[in-house]
Parts: sequence; structure tokens; C-alpha cells
Amino acid sequence: MYLDAIVMWGASQNSYGRWFVVYLDTDEGLALRQRAARAIAKYGEGGEIVGSAAVQVDQAMYLGELQDARRAGADAIMLLLNATDSIVYTGQQQDLGVDIPVLMLPDEISQTRDYIAASRFLSPDHNPRFRLATWETTFKDDGAEAFNLRYEARWSEPVDPTAWAAYHAVKILFEAVAATGTLDGMALVEYLESPGAVFDVLKGPGVSFRPWDHQLRQPIHVVGVDQEAPWQRTVLSTRIGIAAFVAELPPPAPGMDQVERLDLLGDGAAESSCRF
Repeated sequence: MYLDAIVMWGASQNSYGRWFVVYLDTDEGLALRQRAARAIAKYGEGGEIVGSAAVQVDQAMYLGELQDARRAGADAIMLLLNATDSIVYTGQQQDLGVDIPVLMLPDEISQTRDYIAASRFLSPDHNPRFRLATWETTFKDDGAEAFNLRYEARWSEPVDPTAWAAYHAVKILFEAVAATGTLDGMALVEYLESPGAVFDVLKGPGVSFRPWDHQLRQPIHVVGVDQEAPWQRTVLSTRIGIAAFVAELPPPAPGMDQVERLDLLGDGAAESSCRF
């Protein structure tokens, strides 16, 4: 879902058509590289991969890979690394002055405000301007604003995606137990897979689970980083103000069924290699 959203957003930026993909030289990294190619073919609007680089975990230097991206004439770098390696990569991009926009694969660490601030500090000119996240604390629609304000008031923290996900994971489990009247695991799975199991996670119409891979169908948020906003770790307003909600992917499509729309992201039943 993240890979499809990266390409969908990149294609919407008009100039993102020539992709350079940086991935880890592992089985998982290669699988991500292959799935990225499928995402570009599906949503890249004629875009192509003009080069790629397999790198090591905890690699110390990326100057060769950065120079390769520049020589390839890439207009976007898709960074499929972990949070630590990604911040090192963009920091060295700053040092070398490779002025190519980066869209990175998010994880639970890189979606946090602290990570965004660290990335902006280490790479003032080349940290990613746009990031993808499961949740953005400045999102205001569909009851989200009240949820965010309540959380911020209680904890003096922005609602990072990890907080949103933990809250709604417990909420979904509670609602499933209430609906089935049991704690039996198989009964709960059967309910969660059923078409009638729809949950309000404050992201528009209710979301549901795909029966073939148990993945939650949900919109992905595009987050824009404010390059000039002040940052003070202990001041809530600056922690919130460093970034803001920009868009939702897939974009709302009038007349399209919610399940059909959300299944634009991720693998369909025929494509998925997951077996439960």
C-alpha cells in the first residue's frame, strides 16, 4: 500500500517520472524493489525506473549511489531503507548537493515528529518535503480534530501514527469482541474478515480488512514538512507545526465504492502471495 501511494503521489507531482530506486541487498529489499516496479507500472503514468542500487544495512557511505542517481537523470529517488539508513542517506545527499526529491518508504519510526525534525536538521536542503503516514495529527475531518485535540491535551504530544494505530487497534479488537461475544481467536478472525465488519478509524467512511491478507484497507496521509517552522522538543505547538496534512491517498472518488477505492492501494486477491 505504501509503495502504491508513493508512486501515486509522485505521479501527481507531474515531474516525477524517472525513478531511481535504492533498496537493501536482502531478500526483503529485493522484494520491495520488485514490488516498486509493479507500483510504477500501475500508477506511474508512464514513469520508469532509470536506475537502482542495492545497498548494505548500516552502510557508511552512499556517495556512489547518489552519483549514480544523478548520472541516470532521475527526477525522483525512491528510498526503500530503514529509518536509520534513510537519514544517513539524505544527510549525505545534503553533503554532495544531489538535488533530486526523495520519497521514502515509511516505518513506525520515520513517521514520527522527532524523526522529521532530525531529518530536517541533518539535511536542511534535501530532507523529504513530502512524507507518507498512516495518520497526520493536523488532519481535521471526520472527527479527527476532536480526537487529536483530546490526545494532545492529555499527553502534551502530537498524535504520531504510532499513537493513532495503537489506539485504534485496541478499539477494533474491543468492537470485535463486543460484536461476537467471544474471545475465541478463530471466531474473531472470521468476524474481522466478514464484509459486515466495518470500523470507524476517523479517516472517512468505515474501513475493513481484506480477507486474503488480513490487511486493513485505509487511506494513506500525505504529510508536508515545513522547512522554516521552529522546533523546540518541549513545546507542543512547534512539534505540531513542523508538518501538516496535505492530501489523502487514494483521493476521494465520487461514485466509487469505499472498498473498491481503498483496494487501489496494495495487492488484490489474485496478486497477493499471502496465504492464511
